[in-house]
Amino acid sequence: MIEHDRPQNIIIAAMIVIAAISSVYLYSNASHYSGSYVMINDLQIDLVDVRVLNYENMSLNPSLQMVFNVRAPDVATGSATLTYLRAVVYLNNESFSYTEFRLAIPKDKQTITPGYNENFTIGSTITVAEDKAIIYDAAANDIWTFGIVLTYFYHLFNSTAESVNILVFAWPKMD
Repeated sequence: MIEHDRPQNIIIAAMIVIAAISSVYLYSNASHYSGSYVMINDLQIDLVDVRVLNYENMSLNPSLQMVFNVRAPDVATGSATLTYLRAVVYLNNESFSYTEFRLAIPKDKQTITPGYNENFTIGSTITVAEDKAIIYDAAANDIWTFGIVLTYFYHLFNSTAESVNILVFAWPKMD
């Protein structure tokens, strides 16, 4: 026990200040981490457009492009890193077997924070005859029904562990 009240009061006041600072730090960390989880769980990814180019001229290789909009909710705080998008594409129930549709997200667009809103285009030129035939058959029959399985890769909390989510889209959009 301390004999005088003054040193005892200084110690108690210091402990109260340390406790207040610690609780603010703890609250901000908890907010950041929970906000990051909420942001990834509520990340909204929409298929905005599908474009088929150069399919009318058989002397050119056709190409297929998909535009996705990625939006994060407005949470108080949090962050995540979006690194990669990959799509498996079906046209009229036939899969493009030899053409890859993927996009490494540019460094300046990787950090997802509250209110994040970006469009990304995944596209590829179709050079293999089997995959070109899928495009030319769709054009000949004028039937363009796409099924797209999108896998997106992300990190939370500056971790090196990569997580994935998978989404499925139909185009034209079915209401």
